[in-house]
Amino acid sequence: HGMFKYQHVGEWYIVACQRAARPFDEGEQKRPYPDHYSLAMVLLASKLQEETRKIAKESGRNMWLRVGVHCGPVAGAVVGAHRSFYCLYGDTINTSARMCKYADSDIVHASPEMAAQIQSIGTSLIAVESRGTREIKGKGALETFNLVVKGDEAAVEALRKELMEGGALAGGRRRRFISMLETRAHSSVVLESPPMVQA
Repeated sequence: HGMFKYQHVGEWYIVACQRAARPFDEGEQKRPYPDHYSLAMVLLASKLQEETRKIAKESGRNMWLRVGVHCGPVAGAVVGAHRSFYCLYGDTINTSARMCKYADSDIVHASPEMAAQIQSIGTSLIAVESRGTREIKGKGALETFNLVVKGDEAAVEALRKELMEGGALAGGRRRRFISMLETRAHSSVVLESPPMVQA
C-alpha cells in the first residue's frame, strides 16, 4: 500500500503517508496532494483488520485491531543524541490517537476531516457512516465516522490505480506548508492491538 510505519510504541503502531516519509523531496512536497494516498491508507487499515480476523480464527486467540485515521499537517524532526530516529509531531498525530482510542474493534474510525477527504474522492466503494457526536478527550464534542470498504478487492484496486495514474477522480488539492520540515501526514493511522499472551 506504500505507507510508512514510522513509530511503534508498545501495542501502538503509527503509520503515515508517503509524503511524511520524504520531507526534503521538493517535488513530492510541492505537488497537489494525491487522493490515492488517502484511499491507500483506508485500504491498508481495512486489510490489516481482515488479516487480524483471519489470524484470530485460525489460532483461536482473542485478537482485534482498532484503527483511527485523521488528516492534517505535521512537523517532523530527527531526535535523539545516541539513537536518532525520525519523528512526527502535531495535532494530526494526537487526533489520530484519539480516533483510535474511541474506535470499536475492527472498525476504521475517522475524524470529520478524513471523512470529508474520502467523500471528496467520490467513490461508492468506501462508505462513510456517521457515528454521531460524542465527547472526545482534548477535542470536545465531535462528530466522527466509520469508513467501511464495500467493494470487492478487484474494484477497489482498479479505483486505486485510476487515482494513482491521474484519472478522472484524481483532483489533488493544494496544501500550504509552514516550513520545509512540515509535511502532510495525511491519513495518519494509529493501530492498537491487544497484547499477545505467551502460553
